[in-house]
Amino acid sequence: MTHVIGVDLSYTATGIAWPDGQDIFCTSDQDGEPYERASTIAEHVGHYADQADIIVIEAGVYLSHSAFMLGQLHGLVYNRLHGQRVLKVPPSNVKQYATGGGRAGKTEMIVAAREVLGYRGLDDNEADALWIRALGHAMLGEPLADMPPRNRKALAKLELPA
Repeated sequence: MTHVIGVDLSYTATGIAWPDGQDIFCTSDQDGEPYERASTIAEHVGHYADQADIIVIEAGVYLSHSAFMLGQLHGLVYNRLHGQRVLKVPPSNVKQYATGGGRAGKTEMIVAAREVLGYRGLDDNEADALWIRALGHAMLGEPLADMPPRNRKALAKLELPA
């Protein structure tokens, strides 16, 4: 089976779905200073990167006052993943793959993860990470669930890295 890591990067609560699909790592804005937290996130992702065939990361949205901080976090993680196969996915593609609509809210993403992926939690960052991982599996031709055509349209907009 292909090994995919799904990553929902955020300074306040990063969600990471590891290759086994069961273990989920989520940070909190209480986990140390921002740079220390970013370094920890980058190390966690990098630690398992060699075990993955691809790492799928939701692309950053830089519309808030924390855009600079989020940019730093993305930079640290991408630097740690140098040489790895990384697919960057816009948030709207993740939402469309999960729910059939590119503007789904946090609750819709959690509900879809619970119904389709068997997620038992209630954290939107973890649900997003699981969906990002599931999208990666689908891109590699090993979908984790049989998704409707409307949802699968999100895949046509993406291109796998070499």
